[in-house]
Amino acid sequence: MEQDYYIPTAEDFRVGFEFQFKHKTGKWKNYRFFEKYSYDSWKEVEVRVPYLTKEAIESEGWEYSFKNDPDLIHFKRINSPHTLIWSSKDKRISISIPSDFFRDYIILYDGTCRCINDFRLIIKLLNI
Repeated sequence: MEQDYYIPTAEDFRVGFEFQFKHKTGKWKNYRFFEKYSYDSWKEVEVRVPYLTKEAIESEGWEYSFKNDPDLIHFKRINSPHTLIWSSKDKRISISIPSDFFRDYIILYDGTCRCINDFRLIIKLLNI
């Protein structure tokens, strides 16, 4: 299956940012951005970032729960009450946790999530 990619902007680059660059051999190589290199050193190189995938979410400690729509996939965090709904079409996620008071869920995040870099940052900021 061919994976979709987007072209990152200067604002996307931060320490730990994962992307691919086109090597002089013509092959795409995976790379992680380090502080010692500035974005300027990558401006002249062809770079891309794969969009978030089901497999990438699962590799971060989430397990598939169910799919109730062709585009919406539900996950549960392993050893945690957190749930996640991912829309591959809209490049969005919604993360929630059960409420003790209302028999409902409290939404912690509902917004754009293009790639594994965005996903890891959101999870880190939510302290999940």
